[in-house]
Amino acid sequence: MKRLNWRSPNIMIILSLVLIAATLGFSVAQSTRLVIILMVPIAAVIALITPVYSRYAMALSTATKGQISGKLAVAHTSGYPIGSLLAGLGYVELSSWWLSLSLIAGIIFILSCVVVYKSRLSAYSILASNM
Repeated sequence: MKRLNWRSPNIMIILSLVLIAATLGFSVAQSTRLVIILMVPIAAVIALITPVYSRYAMALSTATKGQISGKLAVAHTSGYPIGSLLAGLGYVELSSWWLSLSLIAGIIFILSCVVVYKSRLSAYSILASNM
């Protein structure tokens, strides 16, 4: 495994939990001001989590940085319209427009848990092979 320069592998899980909390906060938002305030942690989490999972992908994969960056670019490009579609459908069909945002946040949380679990398995297997 390549060196990973983050102190805690749980940072992705923590960030995704903040994302879930902020999107669920929309369910009680009764004012535009609160919606704007809740967007701050959402934007911060997305800005912080992107380089974190990029580093995890590069640390856990034997692929080149260019291949990993390309795959992440494809995932991001497909994620934007899917997220927009979910949000649009949720707004039109449901009075709970925030639900689709929370669903996306939940998916990010699950994927973060999988990545952290795989990184721990990889670290344990390296330790076991060195003994």
